[in-house]
Amino acid sequence: MTGGSVTGVVLHPDTRHRAQVQHTTLVTERELARGIAYARLHTTERYNLYTYDCITFARGMYQAVTGRAAPLAGILIDDPSDLAQSIRHERDAQSEFPPTLR
Repeated sequence: MTGGSVTGVVLHPDTRHRAQVQHTTLVTERELARGIAYARLHTTERYNLYTYDCITFARGMYQAVTGRAAPLAGILIDDPSDLAQSIRHERDAQSEFPPTLR
């Protein structure tokens, strides 16, 4: 480990982790191409829990593809639990049914 950073790895599919929540967005072919370009541009990023982690990448990908800011993922650092809670809150605010009825 150098300066708290390590070489990142893309795991697809990631069988070691389970998503707590999902957020789906329909995209055009052009938006998908922007996402692929974003992923290629960031293939050499160094993983660092405090400055560039999987959530940082996912939020950047979302913004590159959609042009909109991704749901918040923490106050000081990007945190998977904070992102999951933010997605749930956004989803619940847009839903006509309470969470217990879905």
